[in-house]
Amino acid sequence: MRNHKLKRLYVDSPLVSGGVIILSDSQHHYLRNVMRLSSNANMLVFNGQDGEWKVELTHCDKKTSQALVLEQTRTQPYQPDIWLCYAPIKNSHSEYMIEKSTELGVSRFQPILTQHTIVNRIKPEKIRAHSIDAAQQCGRLSLPEIGPLLPSLDKALQDWPESRRILLCDETGQGTPIAQALSSYTAQHQDSSEPWAIFIGPEGGFSHSELALLYKLPYVTSVSMGPRVMRADTAAIAALTCWQSHLGDWYDLPEFRQDTR
Repeated sequence: MRNHKLKRLYVDSPLVSGGVIILSDSQHHYLRNVMRLSSNANMLVFNGQDGEWKVELTHCDKKTSQALVLEQTRTQPYQPDIWLCYAPIKNSHSEYMIEKSTELGVSRFQPILTQHTIVNRIKPEKIRAHSIDAAQQCGRLSLPEIGPLLPSLDKALQDWPESRRILLCDETGQGTPIAQALSSYTAQHQDSSEPWAIFIGPEGGFSHSELALLYKLPYVTSVSMGPRVMRADTAAIAALTCWQSHLGDWYDLPEFRQDTR
């Protein structure tokens, strides 16, 4: 039985019973100085591929830590394939969006420079760090991919796979209310495992030409997010919440809670 009170840690190492994990300097600092763990302590680890494993911290001195892999506590689960395509936003709002979107199951962050984008660069290492922190806290066993910053919406759509539907959050009000649009789509399509992407505009919204380009595509579902104008990070979280409740994995319970229903 998985003990969900144990600390969780993301590692880059392969996970197999009897394996030894050499923890990084930052992980060592976190375990020893923040979590106050010492040798013989147990914790849970995951690497995004091999499920979740219980390990024993066999060595933890002032300089280094290593752990022995004991047993698997969860197999690698199905992960809904939902991308978040967004224009870069200011640091504090970006950190919040990355953290909450990871908790909400995003499979890939895809930043795109749009015509009204104010922030014109990203820091992939910070996005990764925030997504790791969120995954460790929420029980997730995978990490979102981080796509390169694309120079324009045109470039993002140039080789877009038509099998991946786009949920366009249109702040102009042209779209169908999001709950209605997703309910209608669910009623007409039985396969909930198809890939999707949510498109969130920048602080100034998509330009008229960008919206016109998106509206021409047959695999775009345009939606309205209600009567209030949301910040980009709020809109991303709201859209992901709606998508997960209709097409995602919110009908499932984690394995370690199934026996409590």
